[in-house]
Amino acid sequence: MFTKLRYNTCVCKGLGNMSIESLLRDLGLPVNTDIDPVERALMEKVKDRIQHVTENYAESELQAEEKWLRGYLKDFFDFSMEWAGKEAIKYKDIKEFDSAPKLKNEAKATLTELQQYVADFSSCYMHISHFMTLLRDEINNEEVRLSSGTANNIKWTADSGIMMERYRKEKKGLLKRMERMGVARTLLEQVESDFIKIKKSLEILFGKDKAEPYTRRFNASIRMTDFRKARKTLKEINEAKKKFGLDKKTAQQNLKTIEASAEKILALTEKEQKTLMSEENKIFLRPMETDLAYNSDIKELHKIKAFLAKYHLPYMQYKLDSLSHLKDKLLVMNSLENLMTLYKRLIMGVARPLKDIKIIRLYESEILNHVKYLLSSHFIELPTILKRAEETVQEFRESRTELEEFSEMDLKEIEVKQDQVA
Repeated sequence: MFTKLRYNTCVCKGLGNMSIESLLRDLGLPVNTDIDPVERALMEKVKDRIQHVTENYAESELQAEEKWLRGYLKDFFDFSMEWAGKEAIKYKDIKEFDSAPKLKNEAKATLTELQQYVADFSSCYMHISHFMTLLRDEINNEEVRLSSGTANNIKWTADSGIMMERYRKEKKGLLKRMERMGVARTLLEQVESDFIKIKKSLEILFGKDKAEPYTRRFNASIRMTDFRKARKTLKEINEAKKKFGLDKKTAQQNLKTIEASAEKILALTEKEQKTLMSEENKIFLRPMETDLAYNSDIKELHKIKAFLAKYHLPYMQYKLDSLSHLKDKLLVMNSLENLMTLYKRLIMGVARPLKDIKIIRLYESEILNHVKYLLSSHFIELPTILKRAEETVQEFRESRTELEEFSEMDLKEIEVKQDQVA
């Protein structure tokens, strides 16, 4: 936004620039017009175009208007330099005060930088005005959509901002975890029947009561990622005394079933433990468990969506106030009219004779020193103000996009039967 513009600071000869002729023609002024009417006509044109930009929301057109604004000002600055060159020739035989040449050289040295300042100030003012109109329009649309005055009673506070930032981070985490739960469910479906096989085979080998502790111990070891303990449990199962009257063949078949299913479970859970890990640092073992976790995240997303929707309008009003503050800060520094008047007076002092000490002192104190002060202090603030304005609008757009994304999300819970939970 703050690309350096290079203007010719030579004031000893005319430039013969075709863009100057085009500028005067566009302003409806004849060739050789004095700088005063040109400056007045130009200000009217610039103010009209800036007003147009504040009512236009196409980013591509905004960029085109930025280019026009800087180009139009450059044409005026080229005109002013040519005008100054002609004026200097006109008054070349008039005697000036002794210190006039030195003072004029100091003024000439500031011309290019002041031109840049005027262009950057105009650009900054145009963009902030555009951003404020954009937000006002969004606020009006939101108020119409709500069709209720309730949201107007909600005030934005620092705590609201903290909560919004926290919810945004939480939302990202929830979406990632929900995606992970989908992958985890698919993995657990591969071994769901193996847990059932192990349970049934243990009941055949030991009877229901004695089988239960082995089942619980094996599952708990897997859940806690204590795979060494899980394998130790398998060894105990293999060596334990089997149910009275169980034939050897049946026992061997069920032991093989347990071994095959257990190794399949261990291979999967050891490899995919990060994917299968719960918030309590325990591994999910059943697809239904991932469904419950998914549903819990869906509930949290509904809460976040409700909060963001509730505070969206107050948030936009807060952002509009922020832009208004930045605009006030910009206008405290100066106004475009004052800057153009200051520039015109600066270059007129360069072009025309400074004949006595009174004129010299007035020019130095009220014009040159003021220019130097602006360039050494306020000028460096412009990029910061514009950057903050752009960040403010970007934050607003992210908030709006977030709500739009929420409206497109399928936030339905997965049906889980109560008998499955039990």
